[in-house]
Amino acid sequence: MISKLIKSFNENHKFILFSIGSKNINKFTFREITLRRIFKKEQINLNIKKLKECIEKDNKIYSLKNSSFYCLVILSNMKMDNILKK
Repeated sequence: MISKLIKSFNENHKFILFSIGSKNINKFTFREITLRRIFKKEQINLNIKKLKECIEKDNKIYSLKNSSFYCLVILSNMKMDNILKK
């Protein structure tokens, strides 16, 4: 899906793919959202503290393998060198 989107642009564009979340977020959402829906349990407010802990753990994992979400940044008519320098 992402490759089809990228192919629709010409060579004047640059792309950066970010991985968001990983195994901890996947487990958390499966347990707190998916299983509750399957077993028709009451949807309660998510435990924000636990969610933050999962996000912090996943921020230390640099792998696209188990990503929960992806973010595709499309840069148009820009030089990549200038974007990544501080």
